[in-house]
Amino acid sequence: MASARVVPTILLLVMLLPLFATTVEPSQIRDCSSLSTRFTGRCSSHTNCSIICRTEGFILGECRGFIRRRCYCIKPCPKQ
Repeated sequence: MASARVVPTILLLVMLLPLFATTVEPSQIRDCSSLSTRFTGRCSSHTNCSIICRTEGFILGECRGFIRRRCYCIKPCPKQ
């Protein structure tokens, strides 16, 4: 009876192994951010921040901070 439980468990582990065997380079997961030079005022909308950041050549923008909300622009870091 115990072997009936062990075989499916081993098969499941063998099927999941490729998911854990993949490697991700650190440069693939890092983003570079910079304070927006064109956004003025308090940042209260990620959408507005993103629109301004796209005009600055970035791919995304987000509001950061609690008291002093500022717009930060984000893009993938260059590979070195």
